[in-house]
Amino acid sequence: MKKQLLEHLPKPFVNVLVDMKYYLPSLFFSILPVKKNRIVITSFFGNDYGDNGKYIAEALLKIWPKADILWEIRPELMEDNHLPDAITPVAFRSLKAARALATAQVWIDNSRKTTAIHHRKGQLYIQTWHGAPGIKKCEGDSAAALDKDYVRYAKRDAAMTDIMVSNSQFTTDLYRRAFWYHGRILRCGSPRNDILCRDTSAIARKIRGLYGLPEDCRVLLYAPTFRSDYSLDMYDLDTDRVLDAFEKRFGGNWILFLRLHPNLYKAHARLQGDDPRRVNVTAYPDMQELLAAADALITDYSSSNIDYLLTGRPSFVYARDIQRYSQDRGYYFQFSELPFPVAADMDGLVRNVLDFDEKRFEKDRQAFFEMTQMDEKGTASETVAKYIRCYCAER
Repeated sequence: MKKQLLEHLPKPFVNVLVDMKYYLPSLFFSILPVKKNRIVITSFFGNDYGDNGKYIAEALLKIWPKADILWEIRPELMEDNHLPDAITPVAFRSLKAARALATAQVWIDNSRKTTAIHHRKGQLYIQTWHGAPGIKKCEGDSAAALDKDYVRYAKRDAAMTDIMVSNSQFTTDLYRRAFWYHGRILRCGSPRNDILCRDTSAIARKIRGLYGLPEDCRVLLYAPTFRSDYSLDMYDLDTDRVLDAFEKRFGGNWILFLRLHPNLYKAHARLQGDDPRRVNVTAYPDMQELLAAADALITDYSSSNIDYLLTGRPSFVYARDIQRYSQDRGYYFQFSELPFPVAADMDGLVRNVLDFDEKRFEKDRQAFFEMTQMDEKGTASETVAKYIRCYCAER
């Protein structure tokens, strides 16, 4: 409907009309009482079961089995999702979702809510965000590269937020400076990273079994972020050259997992191909489990490479558009400050793999943790869950 309206009406007017479609029901349902112990979780505008919300939900259900947890999910995933039986799916931006949000005691989200959502007094809105520290600049630090409508509802979302979850001093400072946010910050780590601080062998076996790989097969995860024009032009990794380099440097048999950013979910099938050494895992709901299962990582400007440092395994940056992306978004770090080798072409990437130095990587990894003051101890999920449980019990 929005696309059709944009063909005939100015974009700002269309955005107001679309917002009203959801904002008015949100206001109407606000006459209903808040349902004690109801929690609504949203991830990447209706994504499947994953990211910070998943791990908070699992921790909540351990300490509070009777919690009424609902998960907003895209309509096409309502019948085919990975939600456990204890969590109720509701179609994203539906009337049921509007009612659930209006009557929930707690909201949890990792992305911005639009202006169509009405936050009531007494509701707790926890914003976990979905990646920091990161390489690429975001929110207010890259406002010139953002859509004006996004900035508008990001500011409103910040005004509604009661708590943001941080995993480092870097992230805390980022929230204060660039997220238009002045509220409370819970610095306890990222819930989604808890599994990366623990033994990941069981997850690795699960993932290999799911995709029919032998247990001794080694996995290279290629997980680039999205570009502002949503183009796929930059994702030209030469699978054979890279895997041959990994096998020569690290030994064993390797296979490549391709994982695109959630913003490119609908486009991922275009990169499927018929390469027997590459598996498209974009549809897998939990990026952190893929990180936990991977033996090495290649990305570009994604915050996944910062998360992956927690495993201590090799990681690399491959990005052909370093200069152009710098002009578009900009970076928080000089590439010389990053612990992973950086390449702007395939020859450089292959050379970085073959020349990988474990001792230097470990030294640079620890230096990065000290510089950003990361606080990942593997207990963030429990900390946030306990906070929610206490909040709900006191009201």
